[in-house]
Amino acid sequence: SDLFDFVMKSGLGAGGLTLLAYAGALDSFGYTRKAIVSNAVNIIKKSKLYEKKQTAKITRLFDIKPDFSVINTDEYPLDDLMAYEYDVLQAYVSQDPLKRYYNWIQENIEDREWGEDHIGIAGYVQTKEEKTSKAGNVYLDVMLYTPNKTQRVLFFKQAYQNAKTLLDKNQAIWVKGLKKEDVILADSIGLLNVD
Repeated sequence: SDLFDFVMKSGLGAGGLTLLAYAGALDSFGYTRKAIVSNAVNIIKKSKLYEKKQTAKITRLFDIKPDFSVINTDEYPLDDLMAYEYDVLQAYVSQDPLKRYYNWIQENIEDREWGEDHIGIAGYVQTKEEKTSKAGNVYLDVMLYTPNKTQRVLFFKQAYQNAKTLLDKNQAIWVKGLKKEDVILADSIGLLNVD
């Protein structure tokens, strides 16, 4: 199998193989990412054993070549695939995570007037970190992936309480808030809907 040949020649360990699988770099070998990740240790072991035999020239005409098959499995759900890609590459490869929400975003966010200095934005939560201001107020600092860029959003007071329960990594949300330079000070938040 080409996958085993690649592993032998590259000298990868199970960790490296797993990262490449999560990133989608091994998709062309015909196995699901989940199959490669689940079998990474065995793939490495088989590759090293065969390489050792090849190096020692133990292989004879009638030697049985090791079984290089990997039992293919169902793939990870799309949301998990995209989360793994982002964790490894800081980018999405499979598809834009907001693709299924495009119509909803167009109708409910982009085509709407939000008022002076306010903005509506929809995106995918990348990171969230609870912080404390100099005045001792707890707030959330969130990085939101949007179709155009990564946007920093801060949640204070009531917006913080609402956001705290809604925000998970890789959650698709909409936010309304005051635009201050490169930051949005959120006053409303909700989950994106697929209609």
